Amino acid sequence: MFSLAPQYYMPIYYVAVAILSFMAVSQYETFPNERMYEEQNQSGWGIALFAILLSLFIGFRPVSVDYFVDMENYADSYNALRTADYVFYTAEDSNILFDNIYLYMATHGVSATYFFLLIAVLYFVCIAWACSMIFPKDKFISILVYLSAFSTYSYGVNGIKAGVAAALFLVAVAFFQKRQWVGVIVFTLLSYGMHHAMVLPIAAFWVCIFVKDPKLFLGFWVVCFVLSLFKVTIFQELMADLVNEHGAEYLRGAGGYVKDIFGGFRIDFVLYSIVPMVVGLIAIEKKQIHSEKFEFLLNLYTMTNAVWLLCMYSDYTNRIAYLSWFLYPIVLIYPFLNEEWEGPKYKLFQWVVYGHLVFNLIMVFIYW
Repeated sequence: MFSLAPQYYMPIYYVAVAILSFMAVSQYETFPNERMYEEQNQSGWGIALFAILLSLFIGFRPVSVDYFVDMENYADSYNALRTADYVFYTAEDSNILFDNIYLYMATHGVSATYFFLLIAVLYFVCIAWACSMIFPKDKFISILVYLSAFSTYSYGVNGIKAGVAAALFLVAVAFFQKRQWVGVIVFTLLSYGMHHAMVLPIAAFWVCIFVKDPKLFLGFWVVCFVLSLFKVTIFQELMADLVNEHGAEYLRGAGGYVKDIFGGFRIDFVLYSIVPMVVGLIAIEKKQIHSEKFEFLLNLYTMTNAVWLLCMYSDYTNRIAYLSWFLYPIVLIYPFLNEEWEGPKYKLFQWVVYGHLVFNLIMVFIYW
């Protein structure tokens, strides 16, 4: 199957997303605020084709530990299973859906390439679907903003289990925005089946349904930040007791990982994380946006990010932060595209997209 050298995938991905983003958002400068009340005609077929092409590009990538990290571990385990007895279903694994797909395809002789292709399709199609439901009048630009986010590429090629679980949960969130409960329940269960770590955003999801005041969640975040600042790690130990053995190694620092790179108090991660909360606070307090749908998204992001603060001293803390970061671009752009307020909101949205894109390009190619 055709594939490029692994070192070309990330540059091609980000350059393509950057070019498309600049082209798509350039027209927003002249849009009047009344546009949000007008009918928009963005082809769902065009969005689907874009998601499929992106899935094919990423799905057929070569195995590489240097550029796709965990992909090699998945591939080695997968290929070792191809000589094992057929497995139709097992209830013994912790990530019951992901592990059974993995075992079924491997023991039935399916090439690992097609396993990675399936995961890429689920990941990018779910992202496109969720963005299209949440931002029906701005499908394409919302997808591009999501694709340009700091973690999106990484969790499409490296942390694929967490990535596809988060994408499925994003669809559940989109269904909740429409109050379609069957979709919420189905995709919440699928998300948990893909990765048990999704228990955190799922639990936060139900809390946010019943507790709705953003100030309470922001206050909770501040308390968690102070506890993290003083290195109170008792909550990290409690969470380690709730996850599997591999996850407990991350949380307890027992995995032998490089702590000065991935662990410790990460002020850079904190500064990155607060941007959607600052945007949300400005939207609510200054622009007087009191939207139940937006406040739910903001509360969900704030709560999951606050829990990460309590686990910041774990190894590979970015993997825990991702349980909130996958919501980052949605919360960031929601007030500009789905809420009404005075002022040149589309022009401001344009600059938010530019800033978000340039910042993440710097993070990916220079800082990280």
